[in-house]
Amino acid sequence: MKKTSKQTVEIKEENSERQIKDALIKKALGFTVEEINEEYNFVEDEPVLAKRKHSKKHYPPDLSAIQLVLANLDDFKELDSLTMEQLEMEKKRLIKELRRRTHENS
Repeated sequence: MKKTSKQTVEIKEENSERQIKDALIKKALGFTVEEINEEYNFVEDEPVLAKRKHSKKHYPPDLSAIQLVLANLDDFKELDSLTMEQLEMEKKRLIKELRRRTHENS
């Protein structure tokens, strides 16, 4: 069955809303980012890795994000109303997304 443009827009809106909620929760809880900085020198017109620096930066929980999540807690309780099948589907979606993001960062 082919999706109509209205269905496609609805799916994109749902995905965007989920991404915003996920980002807000991440900011409310705090998170750590790993950064890799590389410096290259050119030897005979070929780039050669000269220095690689690994660092981790921690972003603490954000009070404004916490307040926003708490003010809209009903919107974030949607998992409570899901069936086991729906939870399993959400689990698979999250694992797939995690693998995709991990692959993008490697």
